[in-house]
Amino acid sequence: MQIPSLFLRALMGVALLAAAPAFAQEKLTVWWVKGFYKAEDDALFAAIKKFEDKTGVKVDLSQYPVQDMIPKTVAALDAGTPPDVAYADVYDFQVTGKWAYDGKLEDISDILVPIKDKFLKNTVETTYLYNDKTKKKAYYAFPLKQQTMHIQYWKDMLGEAGFKESDLPTGWKAYWDFWCDKVQPAHRSKTGKRTYAIGQPMGVDSSDSFYSFLTFMDAYNVKLVDGNGKLLVDDPKVKAGIVNALRDYTNIRTRDCAPPSGVSSASRCQFSRAVRSKLAASFAAVSSSVA
Repeated sequence: MQIPSLFLRALMGVALLAAAPAFAQEKLTVWWVKGFYKAEDDALFAAIKKFEDKTGVKVDLSQYPVQDMIPKTVAALDAGTPPDVAYADVYDFQVTGKWAYDGKLEDISDILVPIKDKFLKNTVETTYLYNDKTKKKAYYAFPLKQQTMHIQYWKDMLGEAGFKESDLPTGWKAYWDFWCDKVQPAHRSKTGKRTYAIGQPMGVDSSDSFYSFLTFMDAYNVKLVDGNGKLLVDDPKVKAGIVNALRDYTNIRTRDCAPPSGVSSASRCQFSRAVRSKLAASFAAVSSSVA
């Protein structure tokens, strides 16, 4: 059973158009990931209320933690009782492509094609996916936001270690070595605190681990699939890039430059809150709308 596109149409109407059409059904079932911050949920509630007031259609909303979204959605698909719409940050890189390939998502090309020019480059293109049942590509998801990866560091802690921003190397490996080999031992020696150079998410339940590792793969220009969806991992150059990225990423923890708790944390927010006072630098993701 497919996940219908009805609420996607309605959401687009609320967000992008002046009016939304009337709907035959009186209720929509929506599953949405629980926000890390209250403001995220408040924005969702406001959008739903605006939609309900506009259309008279009731939205039955259920929210779940990010780690529960995929298991619950898979179970619903298997049972033939999926929600009308579901959203989670982890859908795009874990299941959307597979669900589109298996024909489990609605084709919403009639929604996206007329408004493609309203989206930022390299956003709506990510939802143009292959369906093995129809043997062609179409738009099977509505892009809502994108994230950019940043590395943030605390200048006060850098100064306490005896360094300044101009000391930071610009080379990839040299940059990480600087924090591990110079900043961490210097800060520990001068403050008497067991600080760590880098806050690095590595938990298996953490989407942040995936995003952060992709940053390391990008450093080696690793491309896992081509434009036609062909897997490239057998290419010697791709293999070498993956090995180098894995070595660099895990080396930070094996050198004791990152807290052990990073292996078990479910999210960057949880991880950062737990060890903020012990970190000199950390990864950060910033989200923004795409249309």
